[in-house]
Amino acid sequence: MVTDVSGVFQRYLTGRRSSTSSGNEQAAVPRYGAEATLQSNGVIDLTLTFKSGQSYCCPDWKCHLWLFDGYRWGQLRRAAEAERVALPALLSFRITAIIEEGALFYDTSQPEEEQLDGRRYTATPNRFEEYDEVYEGDEGDPE
Repeated sequence: MVTDVSGVFQRYLTGRRSSTSSGNEQAAVPRYGAEATLQSNGVIDLTLTFKSGQSYCCPDWKCHLWLFDGYRWGQLRRAAEAERVALPALLSFRITAIIEEGALFYDTSQPEEEQLDGRRYTATPNRFEEYDEVYEGDEGDPE
């Protein structure tokens, strides 16, 4: 049996704030494409898409999911409870991250003083796709 758990990830990902391309730190919630299924073997297949025209801090899916410490895994489990989805005791993910052409990312090439003032973003010139796996209980930090 396969269960659609996309709503769990939409809830989890939009529960945090980010910056807008105009520098408004309070109001922006990045919009992601998140398609996820829970397989009968307890593995979640997640496709996370950074959408064209949307502003994000960086293009690293690990930063956005941040599933490397117990607190974030707990947040994900609370999002699942809110969506009335029962998750297995330990989670495993197969993650495909897609960056659409035109997705906007914070420009870290600016001098530090300009970074603090301007909050400029740079558009991704080409589509990019990455595949990875992550397991609940991993101790490593994002790269």
